Amino acid sequence: TPAFVLGELTEVMAWNDAYERVMAATGVLDERPPNLVRYTFTDPRARRLYRDWDDIAREQVGNLRRFVSDLPDALAGRGRELVADLAARSPEFAALCGAFDVGAKRRGSKRFDHPVAGPLDLEFTALGLPGGIYRRLVAYIPADEASAAALDRLVAAPRLRAVGDTRV
Repeated sequence: TPAFVLGELTEVMAWNDAYERVMAATGVLDERPPNLVRYTFTDPRARRLYRDWDDIAREQVGNLRRFVSDLPDALAGRGRELVADLAARSPEFAALCGAFDVGAKRRGSKRFDHPVAGPLDLEFTALGLPGGIYRRLVAYIPADEASAAALDRLVAAPRLRAVGDTRV
């Protein structure tokens, strides 16, 4: 089951092999640290990946606004910097940030047009974790049989390794 830990500023803090195998081809994990809201608004691959990009964009802004509104002082500055950077780089982010309600989803669905697997519909559940205000463990499960088969193929595919990579 693809799973990852989402941090307070929508950064992907950790992930399992299944998540890496599914998301590596999409570009989500290219940035260090990966950040879902930044990917959604600044990487052109996001519009191809998310079949319902408008809904995902609103969801990501709602998550970020919810998180930033309650951050302790130690993280609040980083949160404001991220919002300012994204607002400067993406007029769509700026418009949604000024108009959309604050909220964080605990479950829902993602409809991907995966660059390798094609259409991939996944349900997600986000569970709160100790040690952070809004740190959550997010797990994906297939929404239908076709997505289950596609997910199985992605997760079972051999891992590509860089020269010198000793992971197993």
